[in-house]
Amino acid sequence: MLFIGLWFLSSRIPGFRGNSPEITLAQILGNLTLTCDFIGEKWLMPVYWTLAVEAQYYVLIGLLFPLLIHRLEGVRVITIGIWILLPLIISIKGSVFGYLALFGVGIVLFLGKEQLISRAAFILLMTAACLVHYIVSDFSNAIIGLLTALAIIYSPEIKSRALEIGTISYSVYLIHMIVGGRVINLFERLPDTFFYRVSGLLIALLVTLGCSAIFYLLIEGPSHRFSKKLGVGR
Repeated sequence: MLFIGLWFLSSRIPGFRGNSPEITLAQILGNLTLTCDFIGEKWLMPVYWTLAVEAQYYVLIGLLFPLLIHRLEGVRVITIGIWILLPLIISIKGSVFGYLALFGVGIVLFLGKEQLISRAAFILLMTAACLVHYIVSDFSNAIIGLLTALAIIYSPEIKSRALEIGTISYSVYLIHMIVGGRVINLFERLPDTFFYRVSGLLIALLVTLGCSAIFYLLIEGPSHRFSKKLGVGR
């Protein structure tokens, strides 16, 4: 709703560049339910297709987590093994299945760090996850997943106040195009000079960070605290 409101307001300002808001009820419903890819509607925010995949992942991991931490290592290994191989079997546009191997990199990392699988199983499963994602996606995505896992394993702990910005990183991800994109759109109406371009980017960054901090304080943070109250024991 915030995106639609800002889009409508900015389209009424002289010099607006872009398409005027033309939104159907089906498109709104598809975006609200994260089902655009399944019903053939366009995403209002192009990056939000990732939220649909993320939501499906949460459902799946919620169902299978008891098996991933089962008391028997064999059950844990078989579960994550099937998880990693599923993208080779199931291919549905807009579904989580195409990304299960990449998610598997993170799950294998978790299992390894918590010593829930042996070192040999860790190496085998990590290799399989990267290989499968390479097959169903591409080399760059697979190698980025692997490098991220290696960074988590081997990077030294860094304590810095500057890194606390990571607290609002998800809020930045959610609204950077909504607010930052509007600021950049406004600056595109000004003369095309280096000064205005750089000023637009800096102001868009500051506005995005400020709005993200507010979003975290009012919405994301309270949501985290509420969800923890709903937690269940192992």
